[in-house]
Amino acid sequence: MRSYQNQLNPNRNPSIIIQQADKIIPLDANKIALFHIEDDNVYAYTFDQSKHLLNQKLDILEKQFSPIFSEPIASFWSIAKL
Repeated sequence: MRSYQNQLNPNRNPSIIIQQADKIIPLDANKIALFHIEDDNVYAYTFDQSKHLLNQKLDILEKQFSPIFSEPIASFWSIAKL
């Protein structure tokens, strides 16, 4: 199914469905800064410093977002110095 979706719109970035209060909305991949595991929960942090609890496992997210997040944009040491 994913390959069929890519054929329809190969340039489209994936998104995650999240719940915000009583709404269910898509969170675009371009807004996600990182994924984080805390107390067995997976969170997405956005560039505007929002934190979203996800109901997906990190290995599923890795497969879904691997084309986008496969290359590191900065090393750990350069981030640690900030």
